[in-house]
Amino acid sequence: MQLHDRSPLCTLALARYQRRSTGPALRAELDRIARLRTYQRLVFLISPLGSIRHTPARRISYAESLAFARVHKQVYDEYGHHLVDVPAGPLWKRVAVIERHVSWPT
Repeated sequence: MQLHDRSPLCTLALARYQRRSTGPALRAELDRIARLRTYQRLVFLISPLGSIRHTPARRISYAESLAFARVHKQVYDEYGHHLVDVPAGPLWKRVAVIERHVSWPT
């Protein structure tokens, strides 16, 4: 089992959200991961908690973050992933949702 925080599909989602074109390196990587099925089909979509703390790197509004989340979902759907919604809530509940879908090595 592998868990990733981001993938090239997230970069594609960001490019689409920002209405930017994708460069040849990203297109080549997207083709490669689709062809080789590099990533497992199961993807956890972590729902927003209801607010955003702005930082120098995070300047997006909460409403914009929800729109960006929809683009993420569309991209992962388009590439054939099985999406599991992890709803907002206490950490232990979110972990429980994930644990119901994965098996950990013993």
